[in-house]
Amino acid sequence: SLVLFYQYATPPWSEKKVALLIRYLCNVGRERNLGGRIRVASEGVNATISSVTTKKDGDTTLMDPTRTIRHFTQDLINFDSATFSLTDFKYIDDLAPDRHFKELKILPVKELVYYGIKEK
Repeated sequence: SLVLFYQYATPPWSEKKVALLIRYLCNVGRERNLGGRIRVASEGVNATISSVTTKKDGDTTLMDPTRTIRHFTQDLINFDSATFSLTDFKYIDDLAPDRHFKELKILPVKELVYYGIKEK
């Protein structure tokens, strides 16, 4: 399964909140065995995340990717419900295992979308 989304934060997050979110995303990503890319800035988040059926360390229980991705989006709402409850998450289920991102990259950025426009 895959989820794509972007969400702007209004008002923009403080540097402290951005750092907390990055740490939170690292922990959740590792716990849920996610792959993909998450761009995080004070203005919000832009992400493409995937999950496959896996076994948790030391556990024989299989983790369903459809449920895992939806748990991840709920994790975001739990982190900041005022922001992420507004997010339009786009899900793609039944993704072939070879389409899963191999690793999770969390990229702190100054702007979610860089346009190359210089301020005067």
